Amino acid sequence: MTTVYLVDSSAWVEYLRKTDSETNDFVRELIETEAQLATTEPIAAESPERCPERG
Repeated sequence: MTTVYLVDSSAWVEYLRKTDSETNDFVRELIETEAQLATTEPIAAESPERCPERG
């Protein structure tokens, strides 16, 4: 069975803002290990408006 992680808007904001939080580190680790991530349409629509792009 594959684990799928539901990432909410606050976690995406932490990641996209490159904070030093545990949440940022966890989301980054999930992405780097190519874990299965999921989100919902409202979260995807909201997150880009709340923070700058990660670059």
